[in-house]
Amino acid sequence: MASIFTTGRVCYKTTGRDAGSKVIVIEAAKNGFAIVEGAATKKGRANISHLLATTQKVELPKTYTRKDLQKLLEKGE
Repeated sequence: MASIFTTGRVCYKTTGRDAGSKVIVIEAAKNGFAIVEGAATKKGRANISHLLATTQKVELPKTYTRKDLQKLLEKGE
């Protein structure tokens, strides 16, 4: 079964200190974990059971900054 947590998918974190913050999946889910990063969230590994996927998907450039991620998240609202 294909995972919905693919590169560029916009999600919400549902648990932890970053609960409620919007993040973008940087690297697709493997073994139940995905690499995510957001405007207010550091880049890191997140359990996919702690993520709520949205229908939004953004095109992620090869190189990006935190400001680029913030613009992508704002554009998707």
